[in-house]
Amino acid sequence: MQEQELDSTMSQEIKVLEDNATWEIINLPVSKRAIGSKWVFKIKYKANGEIEIYKDRLVAKGYSQQEGFDYHETFSPVAKMRKYALQLILEARLAATKPISTPIELNQKLITIDYDKHVGVKGDAEPEDIGSYQRLIGKLLYIIITRPDLSFAVQVLSQFMQQPKQSHWDAALRVVRYGKSASGLGMLLSTGPINNISAYCDSDWFSCPNTRRSII
Repeated sequence: MQEQELDSTMSQEIKVLEDNATWEIINLPVSKRAIGSKWVFKIKYKANGEIEIYKDRLVAKGYSQQEGFDYHETFSPVAKMRKYALQLILEARLAATKPISTPIELNQKLITIDYDKHVGVKGDAEPEDIGSYQRLIGKLLYIIITRPDLSFAVQVLSQFMQQPKQSHWDAALRVVRYGKSASGLGMLLSTGPINNISAYCDSDWFSCPNTRRSII
């Protein structure tokens, strides 16, 4: 059963890549070698341990390239991401809005539609076009490669991609507005070796009203 589910998701992934014209088949240039690819699989589980969805991604083995042989120039991820973030602001039609100092409101609790039904909360309807929310979160997930300060807010918002509400959409736009105020920030991904890395976290026990789990 698991193999059948993975085969199905792989076929869907290939179809999406082909529909989006992700690649173009050409003859391999002389003295060049092809870069391989591999499948990355992940199984997402529900809070009760049941399987929720099978995920897969076809990725290129870019790490197999050699500087001076496969390429001669590199690009700055920070510069590229800054341009991408500014373009996202324009697409969201937030160019004329005032920037804000935080990506998410303090102590804001974002909850699911099912939770609203359970406690009888009304007035926070599902948007007509959930695809707009899903596309926006997908773009934000790309940006956090060099903007770790957005990681927590985007991680929270990505939990509602299947059934977003108006409050989720408003919170996502807030993240974009924060990016407007701090478009010059970013993490430089150097081509050299990294010997040390520092990370900080804080546990927030039972803060999530949807799963009653710790949020780190």
